[in-house]
Amino acid sequence: AQKRGLAVSTILGHFAQAVQSAEIPIESVMSPDTVAAITELIESSGAKSLGQLMAAANGQYTYHELRLVQSHLKLLEVN
Repeated sequence: AQKRGLAVSTILGHFAQAVQSAEIPIESVMSPDTVAAITELIESSGAKSLGQLMAAANGQYTYHELRLVQSHLKLLEVN
């Protein structure tokens, strides 16, 4: 990221887009256990926005981890 003058957040945003468009499987950037735990958090919390999800996660997961799983779940909804 630094070599190309990109912020880490930009790269992670690209990963989220790639996951949502099925270009890469989420398991290539995150463990299946983490995906399952965050999916459970999303479903049990009823959070609709990333801000609400961050509050529900209570610091257990990063913004980018939550965004990746949200992107993954959006892909599953479409398919």
